[in-house]
Amino acid sequence: MNNIYIKQFTAFVLFLLLSYSCIENDIPYRKVFGGFTSFTVEGQIGESIIDNDIQRIDILVGEEVNLTDVEVLSYSLTENTTVSPDPKEVKNYRDSVLFTVKTYQDYDWTVSISQNIAYDFAVEGQVGSTEINELAKTMKAFVPIGYGLNAITILNLKLGPDGRTDITPSVDGEHNFTSPIAFVSSYDDVTEEWTLSVEERNCEAGKDDAEIESLVFEDMLSATHTVTGFTGTDNNYAYIDVNFPEGTDLSNVIISDFTYSDEAVYSGDWQVGNAIDLSNNHTLNLESPSCLVKNWVIRAHIAEQMPNTNFGDWHENEVFNPWLNQSDNFGYWGTPNVVVLGVKTQTTTPVDGGERGGIYARLETKATGSPLSSFPQIAAGTIFTGQFELAGTSVSTSPNSVNFGERLNNRPIALKVNCGYIPSVINYIDNKVTSEGEIDKAHIWVKLMYLEGDIDYDNGIDHESFQGRKPQALHLPKNAIILGEAEKILEGEISSQEFRLPIEYDIQHVAYTPTHIAIVATASIEGESFTGGVGSILEIDYFELEY
Repeated sequence: MNNIYIKQFTAFVLFLLLSYSCIENDIPYRKVFGGFTSFTVEGQIGESIIDNDIQRIDILVGEEVNLTDVEVLSYSLTENTTVSPDPKEVKNYRDSVLFTVKTYQDYDWTVSISQNIAYDFAVEGQVGSTEINELAKTMKAFVPIGYGLNAITILNLKLGPDGRTDITPSVDGEHNFTSPIAFVSSYDDVTEEWTLSVEERNCEAGKDDAEIESLVFEDMLSATHTVTGFTGTDNNYAYIDVNFPEGTDLSNVIISDFTYSDEAVYSGDWQVGNAIDLSNNHTLNLESPSCLVKNWVIRAHIAEQMPNTNFGDWHENEVFNPWLNQSDNFGYWGTPNVVVLGVKTQTTTPVDGGERGGIYARLETKATGSPLSSFPQIAAGTIFTGQFELAGTSVSTSPNSVNFGERLNNRPIALKVNCGYIPSVINYIDNKVTSEGEIDKAHIWVKLMYLEGDIDYDNGIDHESFQGRKPQALHLPKNAIILGEAEKILEGEISSQEFRLPIEYDIQHVAYTPTHIAIVATASIEGESFTGGVGSILEIDYFELEY
């Protein structure tokens, strides 16, 4: 009887073990995705496009980059992963490269690097724009009817990257284009055959006018024209930036005037009285009598003002330092009211009496009273768009870094500021006492910037190592493209008045619309380098953007 029980018990235990084993085997391993989180190469243009869904990275580089010898600057992976091969050991990206990112599973990733080459073909006497087909490797230029094709001089031929492309036959001398001519280009490991042709066309050489002379919309505030040039196939773009009041419905604006060059041809549907959707950019194409096409990009902007520009809202933080915002969180405006070794130095303070907000800001250069010569002996009164970050929060906290710049997605034409100034004699130079007797100056400047992605201040200055002169632009975000700027230097005693700072935009960056603005005003023009006169006072009632 006991043997029967033993056999039954043994069979039951074996059943449990087998059942448990089956359950364990049916549980799948946890899937851990493996991929790239960043990938940058030398000569890169813009950000890398990382697509986790198809496990692919696309990168654009300049034409100066040799795709057979690419230097990978950095890459990063998801946690607990490895990659094979090592991207930094791969040099040839002429074709897409396959990488395997390993976790519990393998994930195949494709990295594709491409480059834009500015191909060009221009001939003497040319009319119209050259037709370029990169896929078919053909180019066609045009000359007026009756010009003749048997003695054409090539003015420019670009079939590959500048500086390292060989072309055969030689482009020098005259060429007979009564039939197409084959040219071979060689660069890096690439050899390509291009077919070039020249045709006569019913165009009038020299008559290149294709200008929009007037474009007016109902209720608009202003419009600015920026022409990048008009030479053959290059630079045939112009921009019109139109500013509208806040609250304007950009999806329904009415054209009240639209005129262009007399002999130019416009085949679009814009005309006076039409309602246009300007919530997105529009491109109008005008063709000149010489058959050149000029592309006019129309961009609309809302005349948005920055918050608290009248300085009516202030808040005192936990150590009673006033900030230009309503709460103890960082606001749009920053001030250097900081605590150094327990000494409270308020250089920027609110004062009753402003014309607009009832309060104006007093920026005063003060002595900090620090007993240590290695710490700032003076602090210049300053206001700026951005943040003054501290290394900690205690009363003995020392300043850490200044970050200039806040969001603004528009294109103002000027900055107005109402201010007055009383300078003192400079008594500190590079943090050391001086008696040279030079009079202090105030400084106000504005920069409109373009940034891709989130703001990044990695190149800010560490104020704990403040020795030496420092340009204030070093506090701008990393990789910021400066689109436009203006400045005003105040010298001598100036009573309160409004100054207008016209913003000059850089024509080489005209295709960008600003994403951020940096405005800085300081009572001592070299206060950043701890140079200035104690007692210099800059009083600012308001800032205002003009559109």
